[in-house]
Amino acid sequence: MSVSGNSIPEEGRHALRHARPYPSGQFLSDTLGVLYSVRRWIVALMILIAGQSALAPSVAWITKEVLASVDGIDQDTVIRLLLQWAPIYLLIVGGETILKFVGKVFEKLIDVRLLIVLQRLYLDRRADETEGKDASQVLFGSRVANKGFDIIYKKTWRILTTIVSVLLWQLALGAEWILLMVLSVIPAGIFVWKLGPALQRLSLEILHQHELIASNTGQARRTFFEDAQDSWMRSSIRFEIIKWFIDEGAQVLLWASLVALVLLSYVLDLGIVPTHIDLPAAGAFLVNLRLIANPLMEISKTYSKWREAYPAMVAVFTGGSGR
Repeated sequence: MSVSGNSIPEEGRHALRHARPYPSGQFLSDTLGVLYSVRRWIVALMILIAGQSALAPSVAWITKEVLASVDGIDQDTVIRLLLQWAPIYLLIVGGETILKFVGKVFEKLIDVRLLIVLQRLYLDRRADETEGKDASQVLFGSRVANKGFDIIYKKTWRILTTIVSVLLWQLALGAEWILLMVLSVIPAGIFVWKLGPALQRLSLEILHQHELIASNTGQARRTFFEDAQDSWMRSSIRFEIIKWFIDEGAQVLLWASLVALVLLSYVLDLGIVPTHIDLPAAGAFLVNLRLIANPLMEISKTYSKWREAYPAMVAVFTGGSGR
């Protein structure tokens, strides 16, 4: 056996090219089965996440009300605004803090329990016992696969509830800004979608390279071990570069698209930006745009994490016999 200087051995690439695709229906069934094993904790966490998402945009409401109350900045006005809005703000922040703390406890519990389920599932479904491959899959592959479940039960729900909550608040505070908000995210979404497949291919290579490292720890195979390490390092660097472009590039595109749309709307009279800009409504929009930017950026990070986790999830479900 020899290890390619580029990424993975030739026989490994040949096996992956000719491996039968894992049926999507079976993948869905296995995924739901794993999630069902910790269903009570997941439901509790989803309720907590929905509560956090509902509270967050209320800051935009406070911003609008405070700006609307300002008809002259002096000491008496500042004191009056503090007395009027500070208690409400503290209640909102305090509520969010408590929900986040309880949520962290549930997240850790679910994360560890799912990892245990995935490790046992792999051992139950493996075709044969191979120490190096089994060790790699239990210690590394199962943890990567666990990222996919984190996306399903937590991140997707958090993104959905936050976006719905922000849009509902924005409809109440200034519906005329919704079109600009939605159009600003489209270029970032296309950019992220196009880079995803490359990330998944590299994740599969890294998973295979870890198996090679774990399978060649004997002194007589030291050369194969070191070659596999070098290949893993190169693949990991390429993976992080693409992941960085997905995560950070999407954020740059979002704000660049917003600025470009505002300029085009004024130059070409597209009607995307309201002709009459009300200061309180504009302030609420900027707060809400930042709030909605967070889950939208989380979408790009979630998408890249899913591309990373998918090959490892299939390896668990098939006992390492397929990708």
